[in-house]
Amino acid sequence: MVVRLRLLVVPGAGLIWGFWCGSAVGVEAPHPGLPFDIYTEKDCWVPYAPSGWMGDYKGIELDLGWRKNPHSGRTCVRFRYCGQEWAGVAWQDPPNDWGEEAGGFDLTGARRLVFWARGENGGEAVEFKVGILTSGPRSAEPGQKSELAQKIVLYPDTASASKRIVLSRQWKKYRIGLGGKDLSRIKTGFVWAVKGVVGGCVTFFVDDVRYE
Repeated sequence: MVVRLRLLVVPGAGLIWGFWCGSAVGVEAPHPGLPFDIYTEKDCWVPYAPSGWMGDYKGIELDLGWRKNPHSGRTCVRFRYCGQEWAGVAWQDPPNDWGEEAGGFDLTGARRLVFWARGENGGEAVEFKVGILTSGPRSAEPGQKSELAQKIVLYPDTASASKRIVLSRQWKKYRIGLGGKDLSRIKTGFVWAVKGVVGGCVTFFVDDVRYE
């Protein structure tokens, strides 16, 4: 077991300390082996950082240590968006990178991304994704600064997949299939996006995220 200190800058939250609990994985050894945990507990930091706030990010609230009714352990992730546009979070390696730096992990051999999720009220529609960095010029997204959208993706994800899910109030296990895909460099290992609602907020919870 290796516990590695990690510093992360999250929009609106500043500098955060975290710990990565698991097998030793470094830049020189980007193939971590499977299963590969993305989130288990707040105090066990993970390789991908939830630093990529997208869209109408000023309306985002993100709590990585929500203690009320986690799926397992002591904590889960709570995401809340209050706005009428769209917003999302990309879990990135390196943190805060949109394709300008080398990084990511070789997840060759993984057949699926597995996670547990539930909605606060039920009926929340969420788009869950893997790999959103494509090669070439970045296309502009609503809410992005124009100069950021124009940057070239030098180090893209080698594969992508997505699944739209309507959540219930109970914890449920979900899977995104990855069979037959080139997973040799995945930099945005877990992504979600939601559309806002008029006069309200969209709130959901995620726990026990891993590649298998």
